[in-house]
Amino acid sequence: MAQTLVHASRLVLLDEPTAGLDPAQRGVFRRVVEELSETADVIASTHQTEDLSEVYDHVVVLAEGTVRFSGTVREFRAQAPPDTAPGRWAEGAYAAVLGGGEAW
Repeated sequence: MAQTLVHASRLVLLDEPTAGLDPAQRGVFRRVVEELSETADVIASTHQTEDLSEVYDHVVVLAEGTVRFSGTVREFRAQAPPDTAPGRWAEGAYAAVLGGGEAW
């Protein structure tokens, strides 16, 4: 992240960027990404869905090299079945997009 900021990168690729961060560090990360996204395209690969609606504005789900979903976070959230457990909408949407069973 530091090199991205110093070199004014126009494209930033992040892999599991919040893995291992505590809640305070994740808050700082969200603010940095928000500022960074004003001048750069930020692409993140993650399995941690709790930051999805707070950090990102677009979701792409890939499975076996195929795009299974591409749309806004709101459109992705709408994929979750109505019986999805509270706070688990992203997991429910993911399962629905992949055609996998029940919501969590």
